[in-house]
Amino acid sequence: MQSIEKWRYIRCADGSEELYHHQADLNEWHNLVRDPRQTEVKQQFLKQGPNINAPELPTGKASD
Repeated sequence: MQSIEKWRYIRCADGSEELYHHQADLNEWHNLVRDPRQTEVKQQFLKQGPNINAPELPTGKASD
């Protein structure tokens, strides 16, 4: 099992995902989320995160 300390995983509200290895890619230029060799890393992040995203906040001007 790989340590996920050097990784960054992002799951956006639109369902898109990003996975970066900070030791090898400090600038996050290479999204590895679809790399089958990184499936275990992605699964570790999914176990830690929420299964349901929080609802989006309403946009627009706040009433006084």
